[in-house]
Amino acid sequence: MLKSPSKTFFIKRILISLIFLYCAFILPWWLIIILGLALVFYFNNYYEFIVAGLILDSLYGNIVSIDKFYFLFTLITTIVTVFLINFKKKLLIR
Repeated sequence: MLKSPSKTFFIKRILISLIFLYCAFILPWWLIIILGLALVFYFNNYYEFIVAGLILDSLYGNIVSIDKFYFLFTLITTIVTVFLINFKKKLLIR
């Protein structure tokens, strides 16, 4: 039977998520990606990384487009997040 996370864990996750999303506005994009990758490994199903991708697209996304697709950071963070979550689950199974 799986153990339910405590209330303090959820409060910690919310606070870290708010700080991470705030940092998406003030830190350089490469630092947000490194921080987001670390948080994907720390938390289970850390989909806030995708929201940070949307913020990065809002700030920097008009420069690059692929076939009229302007949300390049969102696409990359979505693919990386889903890949890392599945990779993390496979590592925990072994």
